[in-house]
Amino acid sequence: MQVNFDQFPGIYRSLQKTFVHEGVRGFFKGTVSNIYVGAGIYSILFAAKELSDRILQPINWLTDNQKILLSGMFGGQAQINTEGILTYRETISKLYAQNGLRSFYRGYWATVWRDAPAYGAFFFIYDYLQRKFIKHSDSSSVVYFKKIMFGGLAGIINWCPSYPADLVKSIIQCDESPKSLTIREVIREGYKRLGNKFFYQGISATLFMAGPLHILILLSYEELSKLNE
Repeated sequence: MQVNFDQFPGIYRSLQKTFVHEGVRGFFKGTVSNIYVGAGIYSILFAAKELSDRILQPINWLTDNQKILLSGMFGGQAQINTEGILTYRETISKLYAQNGLRSFYRGYWATVWRDAPAYGAFFFIYDYLQRKFIKHSDSSSVVYFKKIMFGGLAGIINWCPSYPADLVKSIIQCDESPKSLTIREVIREGYKRLGNKFFYQGISATLFMAGPLHILILLSYEELSKLNE
């Protein structure tokens, strides 16, 4: 929907076309790669975020909110280098033949523009909601439920400002021309074609995915953190 909005203008049309042309398997295309990549990416994300938390903790001139925001941004930045490299052997060979190692980092700066602010905002919102609405008198089951809701809500909210960067990144990475598009070229052409609507084309599918995805990510992180205590 991001790259071919004319062919896939909405969630329903996209689901319909995918099912007609590829059947049920079309909805799970690339799942294995995403699982392998996701495990590495989120491991690095949370490890970098925790490391940054410890480094920033003794700094008195930063507020707690600023520390959380900076830690999240550092975690988002740290996990970027792994994205787009862990994939199938045939894809790696094809990318390397096109433009060498540079092919694996196509859209890198657009990804930085997306991930650093996005994960900073995500952890900031998640922590703020916990401090605001989780009470000491809450039972463990209530706390668990609230964390689920806050994780999904933070995941949805943080996508709203960062989605244009994700859109630009996807267009750059999916472009098959030998010379990589620049961020400025994508923005200029997209705005010329669709105006302000360009920056949020296909966002409905992303928001539909963001809530459940971030709930699973944070619950996995919370459970693994308990095992290490």
